[in-house]
Amino acid sequence: MKLDFNNINIFKWADLNYFEFENQIAFDALKNLNLNQEKSLSESKVALDKNIEDFQKSLELLSKEEQESYVNQKYYWDEVIINELQLIQRYSSILSIFSFYESRLKMICELIESEFELKVKIKKINNYGSTLNKYWIYLNEVFEIKSDDIEKLFTELDDYRNIRNAIAHQNGMTREKIVSQEGLILNKIGDEFQIEISEIIFIKNLLQNIETFMSKLLIEIDKRYYELKSVR
Repeated sequence: MKLDFNNINIFKWADLNYFEFENQIAFDALKNLNLNQEKSLSESKVALDKNIEDFQKSLELLSKEEQESYVNQKYYWDEVIINELQLIQRYSSILSIFSFYESRLKMICELIESEFELKVKIKKINNYGSTLNKYWIYLNEVFEIKSDDIEKLFTELDDYRNIRNAIAHQNGMTREKIVSQEGLILNKIGDEFQIEISEIIFIKNLLQNIETFMSKLLIEIDKRYYELKSVR
């Protein structure tokens, strides 16, 4: 792992320095995990394609239709397994990333709550549709960060949350409107759509958007921390 110290902020609230350092380690770990999984998947696909190619060479005396029939009989199940592996692997990545995202928002809210006696406790806030919204309400309306610059980032991540929920609760099936994004395909099955993460860029963008949001959020939290400490 190689940390970019040019992008590390020095916060007035010392605890945030540790928090951001932990964030950077975790984001690097998630990125590396994702790359390694995709590399393994790619190697499996290449190996299968090579096996199919070699097998087809042994069938040169047969017609094209006969070749396709034999290849299908011999390798159909292998292709199904690899496609299912890709589906599960990418679904799992999204669930892991969102679990990390939610846990970090929870931790930063709890850190604030332990530092300040604010008018509302986290547990008193209704979820308003999601736990993430609960933490955002706490940060925005209770702790009162200046959220204009980062609210757009939070809203964009909420579009990803709809995808995460469909994966977690409905095996990737949804009837809800999903915002079109790079690397995402919606395959229509009856009255529903099956979410397919067709390209790894989708997961890369998700990670980058969360990383950007968390970095900007900590800056605003530090500003608010200084404001509150200054008036005491």
